[in-house]
Amino acid sequence: MKKIAYILTGMCLLLFPACEIEDKGHYDYTPLNELTIEGIESAYHLLAQVDDLNIEPKITASVPTDEANYEYSWFFCSGSDHQHTQISTEKDLHWSVTLNPGNYTLYFQVKDKSSELQWIESTDITITTDYTTGFLLLGDEPGSDRLRMDMIMTRIGTDTLVGERVFVPETDLRNAQGMVYSGSAGMSMFDNLKTLFIQTADKDVKITSGTYFKELDEFDELNIIETDVSHMEPIRVKELFPHPTYGSNTAQTYRARSMRGYITEDMIVMGQPLTVEYFATPINKYSETSTRLFHPYPLAFIPGGSTSTTQIVYPIFYDMDAQCFVTIERTSTTSFAYTPTYKATGYCKKMDDHAGEPFPWDQTSVGRSLVYGENGYKSGGDSYALMVDESGKYFIYVFKTATSGTWLSFTHSKRGCYPIETTAQNFDQASHYAFLSDKYVILYSVGSMLYAYDYTRQQLASMDMGAEITCLKTEYLSAGSLTDIILATFDEGTGTGTVRKLTIGGGNNNVTIEEKPKEIWPVTMRVKDILWKNSGDNTLETDLLAESNDETE
Repeated sequence: MKKIAYILTGMCLLLFPACEIEDKGHYDYTPLNELTIEGIESAYHLLAQVDDLNIEPKITASVPTDEANYEYSWFFCSGSDHQHTQISTEKDLHWSVTLNPGNYTLYFQVKDKSSELQWIESTDITITTDYTTGFLLLGDEPGSDRLRMDMIMTRIGTDTLVGERVFVPETDLRNAQGMVYSGSAGMSMFDNLKTLFIQTADKDVKITSGTYFKELDEFDELNIIETDVSHMEPIRVKELFPHPTYGSNTAQTYRARSMRGYITEDMIVMGQPLTVEYFATPINKYSETSTRLFHPYPLAFIPGGSTSTTQIVYPIFYDMDAQCFVTIERTSTTSFAYTPTYKATGYCKKMDDHAGEPFPWDQTSVGRSLVYGENGYKSGGDSYALMVDESGKYFIYVFKTATSGTWLSFTHSKRGCYPIETTAQNFDQASHYAFLSDKYVILYSVGSMLYAYDYTRQQLASMDMGAEITCLKTEYLSAGSLTDIILATFDEGTGTGTVRKLTIGGGNNNVTIEEKPKEIWPVTMRVKDILWKNSGDNTLETDLLAESNDETE
């Protein structure tokens, strides 16, 4: 703890010859009030956006003085011009930590209004974060449409906790919708392409995704996609692929480091970003010269469980206009061993159907359309598509996209088609879906009810979660479990909810929903999306943080 005392009273001295002054008076002298400040430690270590700093200093005066005669100020000093960032004017400090991680000096100033004397104590503040690893929770502030992001994190040596409002938007972000995340390479060369986008009703914003969260720019302003082909503006990102996968080595789980694709409202682009992201040729068309783009479903069907970052991706897409599954027809003068880049023209083709297959790629013959799709993780991962026909009957398609071959020769395989039977109660009322990779089970929710339906054995398990289910996902990335799911609930009446993990059990012959009592976390907002993140700062984020700390010193 450092002490500084300032005497700010100015005095004017008039000098006269001593012989001309006769002292005939009597004088009263008022003792100078001196303050002693105690109760402030020399240093504090805090978690950004999680901890509260509470300091109740003890002030002892040499002359009894009414406390109303004092003015207080707690502040940080920043920049070469010593700008003060005041955080309180009360004697006792109760401050929620909102600064970025870094080292700071906090000052406590007491001013005697009668004498204009000031006393200042200082303490070192170290702000760290547990934001590198955990579940990001995206939603809106209760009673408002203003975006909010919380995080479930694990603090070393203590229990898992929820940090509220870990991201403070610099612009007016409202009506949260979801998150799009590339994963992290854990290495400087490739990690500069690490990307996290926050999706809202009217814009998609890139934010940092390491030890802190800071708004960077809108997707449309980053010029990731520049094309002469007519498209919707502004460009809205709906999907980034391939998704990260589970593993202890982030260099292997970051599958989008050397091959990457984006799906927007009306474009699909693919390429090899290497050191910079730039795409110029949409591939969701049916000829090289065509400028007519079909409307894509926002998912690339590819295996979800591969840990190879160099494996060639042979995706299947879904044409929402023609209601058919399609793949890439590759034409290029460059090597066919690589995916289409902005230097090579690529386009899609419809796939052939044959007699005896469990379902057709072209849905016009059966009058079905795609409701929901997901990629699985087991053994490289099947892909799943929930379909519905014109009469309202649902079907599940299981298929596997190619993981080997060349762009001239690769094969996608159909695995099965399963009708949803009446055993699946209220299936047509479901608001959320998720496919399990380890069993032929689809999860769905209706209000507060969670259902697990085995679509091969027509078995159904259910559990009342006590409040409306607002988000439902399979949860493989944090622990590598093929049977875990994660969901959020929220009660509008109480303004409270939970995020929890559950396991789908029952072995090979049954289906059950089982609680995980140690993995239930309270929340105070309606959670719309949940995303697992495991990444530190890349070079850009490190530089931005250093600049921010320099401005605050």
